[in-house]
Amino acid sequence: MLNCLIFSAFISAVDPVAVLATFEEVRVNQMLYLIVFGESLLNDGVTVVIFHMIEGFIEIGEQNIISIDVWAGVLSFFIVAIGGSLIGILYGFFGGFITKYTKHVKVIEPLLIFVLGYLMYLTSEMIHLSGILALSFGGIVLRHYVESNVSKPTATTIKYIMKMLANISETIIFMFLGLSTMAEGLDWNLSFIFFALIFCLIYRVVGVVVLAWLLNRRRLIKLTFIDQFIMAYGGLRGGIAFCLSLSLNDATIPEKKLFITTTVIIIFFTVFVQGITIKPVVNALKVKREEERDPSLNEKIHETMIDHLMAGVEDITDRSSHNLMRTKFRRFNHKYLKPLLMRYDPKVKATKLVYVYNEVSERDALKSVSTFSENVKRPSSSIALQPNQSIVVNRGSSALNIQNVTIHRRDTEMQNLDGYMNESFTGEDNNSENITKYLSSDRSSEERTKTQLQDHLKTSTSVYEDIVQDTKL
Repeated sequence: MLNCLIFSAFISAVDPVAVLATFEEVRVNQMLYLIVFGESLLNDGVTVVIFHMIEGFIEIGEQNIISIDVWAGVLSFFIVAIGGSLIGILYGFFGGFITKYTKHVKVIEPLLIFVLGYLMYLTSEMIHLSGILALSFGGIVLRHYVESNVSKPTATTIKYIMKMLANISETIIFMFLGLSTMAEGLDWNLSFIFFALIFCLIYRVVGVVVLAWLLNRRRLIKLTFIDQFIMAYGGLRGGIAFCLSLSLNDATIPEKKLFITTTVIIIFFTVFVQGITIKPVVNALKVKREEERDPSLNEKIHETMIDHLMAGVEDITDRSSHNLMRTKFRRFNHKYLKPLLMRYDPKVKATKLVYVYNEVSERDALKSVSTFSENVKRPSSSIALQPNQSIVVNRGSSALNIQNVTIHRRDTEMQNLDGYMNESFTGEDNNSENITKYLSSDRSSEERTKTQLQDHLKTSTSVYEDIVQDTKL
């Protein structure tokens, strides 16, 4: 029985690389993508933990197992999983603190990130904790803090080298997988292989449907039938299952060859049948796609307002939920963790709002200059910078007036934003003061914008002077 349990443990590890690649290509909705990605990420870590737990039971012997061994195994499952996650989080904090002081040695930043990833895995494995979960949670923490510390070239280098190493590793695993089919000594028990494949497909569907039903009881956005079908259909097996099958001990598990053969067949079926057809299935079922447009400023304002409103209601009613916990963590993170682990001062909570407003303001200013350039070439010389404001350009006027008005308009808008944020965020962690500091510290961005405006205005002035010269001639 234990031999069947250990086979069930490692064959349940999913590897939806093809599914996620298809999701990125067709741009499915973010909720479905994150659920499939998160399930595969945590599934692999839990699979390895259960595999080692049952492997320990096999070494004890099925006849020698007592009730205390079972309870110890269940307890060890939580210790290994939670311990590995904590080690990853600690290494993530350590990485953020170290990269805070690598400003003048940028060349070692990519190497430092790779070493930290390897160290968190080795540390977890040395003390018999989950290395995969350590890498998963360590990567989440590193992404949150380290990405803001390192330079953009370093971040780009890390991103593409990691992708290259991941593709190389995946290719090597599947090369060994293909070569294993040509090896001698495989056990071709067709009945076991057939029923193992059928049961993998059936119980994948059952597991997804049951868990989705439980989640839908509390979810605001329900998982639809199509979402559940895609999640069940995307249960591909891959490198984790194959590597764990090869690591079985021949002395304690005489069915090792049969398990390897069955694993190879299941991987081939799921990868070549389900993996190849996943894209046509997604297109045929018309899975909800991700919106290509960015949310507007109005949407961001209302989304932030609703989040704060829900957190306030939960606080008043003494009923903690994800809104209140998220708000409390953000405050703790902004007040204590970010100043300790990040190189630059943490931005205010409304950073995205201010950033979007800056983009909109810059785009409007550049559009106004572009409109001026077009109108100079026409007989009419009037530019509408605002609905109630226009500037008439005479033959002898200079484009410098347009530059001053455009820059003045931008400064006025930034002052209006400052006043709005002071009214909207008064009384919460002095956010109005933080926003004012942020706007004043972002003058370099304004200078770049003014430089771009001046370049456009120089071009417009040159065109205008050519027209005037041609008129005089």
